[in-house]
Amino acid sequence: PIEEINNGEPPRALDPAVVGFQTRMHTMRRRRTSEGAISGGSRGSGSPADAGSLKTTGISSSLARLPELIGGKDIEWSTKFLNTEMSAVKQMPSLLSFIPAIAVLLACVLAGTLSGLGLQEREEDLAKQAFWTEAGDEANSVAWEMRRVIGDVNRSASFMRLTPDWRRNGTRARWDEFTQGILDASPGTRGLTWVPILTEEDDRSMLERQADRETRLPPDNDDPYRRIFGYNPSGSPVARTEPLGGPWGIGGVEHAYFPALYLNPIKGNARAILFDLSSDPARNASISKALISGRPCATSRLLLVQETGSSYGLIVFIPVYQRLPCARTLMESVRMLASAQVPTSSQFLCETKVGLVNAVFRVTDLVRNSKHMINLGDAGMDSDAFAYLLDTGADVSEDGYVGVPIFNGDCAKLANYKENFVIEEMYASLNASASAPNVVASLSNILPRVCDSLTDEQREMWRASKAEGYKILGVTSAGAFVLESFFVADRRYLYLLQEKSLWHDRFQSGAPLALIVVFVVMGLALFAGLCVLVLRRFRMINLNGQLLVAESKTATLLLSIFPEEYIPRVLSGEKLIAERYSEATIVFSDIVGFTSFAAKLDPRSVVEALNIMYTIYDDITELHGVYKVETIGDGYMISAGCPQRTPEHAKQAVDCALDMLRAMPILRRELVRQVEGIRENSEAREWAMNMNVRVGIHTGELFAGVAGKRNPRFHVFGDTVNTASRMESNGVRGKIQISQTVVDKLVTQGVSEYRIQLRGIKDVKGKGKMTLYFVIAKNTDQFGRPVAIPSDHEALPRVPSTVPEGQRL
Repeated sequence: PIEEINNGEPPRALDPAVVGFQTRMHTMRRRRTSEGAISGGSRGSGSPADAGSLKTTGISSSLARLPELIGGKDIEWSTKFLNTEMSAVKQMPSLLSFIPAIAVLLACVLAGTLSGLGLQEREEDLAKQAFWTEAGDEANSVAWEMRRVIGDVNRSASFMRLTPDWRRNGTRARWDEFTQGILDASPGTRGLTWVPILTEEDDRSMLERQADRETRLPPDNDDPYRRIFGYNPSGSPVARTEPLGGPWGIGGVEHAYFPALYLNPIKGNARAILFDLSSDPARNASISKALISGRPCATSRLLLVQETGSSYGLIVFIPVYQRLPCARTLMESVRMLASAQVPTSSQFLCETKVGLVNAVFRVTDLVRNSKHMINLGDAGMDSDAFAYLLDTGADVSEDGYVGVPIFNGDCAKLANYKENFVIEEMYASLNASASAPNVVASLSNILPRVCDSLTDEQREMWRASKAEGYKILGVTSAGAFVLESFFVADRRYLYLLQEKSLWHDRFQSGAPLALIVVFVVMGLALFAGLCVLVLRRFRMINLNGQLLVAESKTATLLLSIFPEEYIPRVLSGEKLIAERYSEATIVFSDIVGFTSFAAKLDPRSVVEALNIMYTIYDDITELHGVYKVETIGDGYMISAGCPQRTPEHAKQAVDCALDMLRAMPILRRELVRQVEGIRENSEAREWAMNMNVRVGIHTGELFAGVAGKRNPRFHVFGDTVNTASRMESNGVRGKIQISQTVVDKLVTQGVSEYRIQLRGIKDVKGKGKMTLYFVIAKNTDQFGRPVAIPSDHEALPRVPSTVPEGQRL
């Protein structure tokens, strides 16, 4: 039953317009249907006084649902349910009322415990996601910054490509001016250098004098820094007397000088001018690779010339091409182009390598600058994670993978990666020296864990990367990590961020215990509240039962007054409800001679007889899905296709009318059996045993709506109603008379299951001449067997001879 608790006040009357009222009416109707399905043939049994006790022997199965008074069933069911509920509550109040409260208490305690236990894992997951986000941003920034500096070198190379007269005086000043803007915008770039390719001794002497003059070196003829120089194994500067750079074998030249001619900034780096970069094996290898491949190349880890200590850097070389005459030597072509000499027709211009531009980068500065770009400061995530930058080289394996394949094979080898792999530490947050012993020990511990934690999908991504970068997010036994791989020129670098410790080691939270306490307190509060509500429920249940019975009556009454589709609009207070139906079918039926028959009976008997007739007709209309509009005395009006629109309204109406005729034997028998006034009156009994009905049907346009302020009702209007009434009043006893529009509608829908007889053209009052028809019966029953014409029809007057008898349309 519905319960309404108002803090001890009398219950409020439910607003009938609330959402859900229509749903409860649907439920009542479904309940009636389910009761009928369960009871089956039991509806045909019962006391003689029960209108639902009609026997259905001898009629089709479609009439088996005839008996049932709508309202009484619902009210009886509601009252019975209410009494059962009240009885159960009185017998077992603790079981029915307090078990839910105890269940709520236990549920709150259990929920609090589970939530508290899961909170730590959840917060650890959130911390892991936050670490991946922040660490991923830092790794992206470091990779972007180290790739960005390649652009600095490219711009310097473009400047020299467009400066064919670089040997002239004043070129150094333009170089310094151009490159200073690049250095100001890139804190990690330590210097930009122009390195020409020198293969002839005269060119070497000329450039040494020019450098001496422009840089104003000390006037010491024995100073090796005034000439192209290198370093001997002991680290002392030594003048180079022959070119040793290469071999690179381009244009027939095997070796050359590669002096640092133009260098910015000059301050602090003056001693590096004229330093032959090819004197260092790492630099020489990168120079040779850049000249042969024609692409940028980077050196391995270097201790810079101008640096002392253990902060590492790298140099990126980019070859510079100029269009020079092909037939000349390198320096002769440069001199010719600088002096504006026009080459002869035999001297074509070729893309000729004239030198290299290199940039010197300090890795620590690049990493710190990248952290500033994302507002992490100098430290970045150093407080929460260990950060490492590793150089895995530029070697290409047989499967095309660039760099050392450190995750290919046994992960245990990474515990001694210094011996098993060629990997160089470029940066470490643990120590200013990236190759310090504590850094090596830490990486020897972290790298195997990272390798073991990789999933199959991540390993597949690593194998497929080959000459591309990748990013891996994962968790080891020591915490979360982010590993990003990227390229600087031709070398692959790895930036690894490893969480310093697991979440539960870094945070100790009292949230789980607090959460359990909160849930227990909440459960106790809910338990107390439910107990109070249960006690008040005992006081309110009787009033709620009465409310349920009243609502059941209201729903039944509304369904008997208005169509179900119109009830929400009526309850919402809509003042004018009107609908137009372009096509619907109206059925009128009338008991022949009922007025004179009623005059012979007392009022009670007349009402009892009408009640039996209406009850049978109501169930027939419900069976066929049509709507009973109203009853006037013994007249019964039905609409099909209104208010529920359907294209088969004509068929529904004809089927309903046929069942009304077929129910006449049952109706005759029940009138005599149940109505005492008819049984005791011989004239009335004789009339009842021979009573019959006239039925008229017409199809057409229809208007419907709810009209009236007091006692509003659902009405249908229009010429279709008048015509259907004329079909009934001009009809024949025991016959169903239909108009031409009904026949046309049946023919249009392809319905051929009826036996229809032409009556002829008749003069209908108010309508003029109309072609009229009789529906005799269906051709076959539900089992496909031919149906005989009912005996009532054989005694009717014959159709005039002008119309072929039994003509089928």
